[in-house]
Amino acid sequence: VLLFLSRGYFASKACAIEYEAAVRLGKPLILVHEANENKGGLPLQQARRDCPEAIRDEIFGTSRPVVSWQRSDAFQQVALKRIVAEALLASACAARPSIR
Repeated sequence: VLLFLSRGYFASKACAIEYEAAVRLGKPLILVHEANENKGGLPLQQARRDCPEAIRDEIFGTSRPVVSWQRSDAFQQVALKRIVAEALLASACAARPSIR
């Protein structure tokens, strides 16, 4: 499940349904962070603070990578490749849990 971390994400009831279900069901999470405050972003540390404490460790686990979403074409291509790589790794891990 891709979580797009932007201003208000953790305050949204619809998003809460999504991330709580993903955590409860043990779904792999891909975190994408919007840092540009002019585009609805926020500092990553603020996103961590906004996340409900009860599931913070499951969402922001110490080894979970966070893909930084950038607005320039070249950096978006890199971010998209990282997202795809994380999705493929999550799929492989789901099929063979010993991979991670």
